[in-house]
Amino acid sequence: MNVTTFDFGYFEHIEERILVTAINEGVVIDGELSKKLVGLISTSVLVIDRRNDYSYSGTDMVTLKD
Repeated sequence: MNVTTFDFGYFEHIEERILVTAINEGVVIDGELSKKLVGLISTSVLVIDRRNDYSYSGTDMVTLKD
């Protein structure tokens, strides 16, 4: 397995086009970070590990969804 680490958390590549991610404790997913996430996951299936406490703003999730 290949793990890519970022300042906000990590992506674990468990199969081709399947990623598991864990966001670090206390991270706030804002518009800038949501755009970065979309760029990283746009061609993959993403599984989110919610072991840590992080948050996001509702308006920024619209950015992530779109």
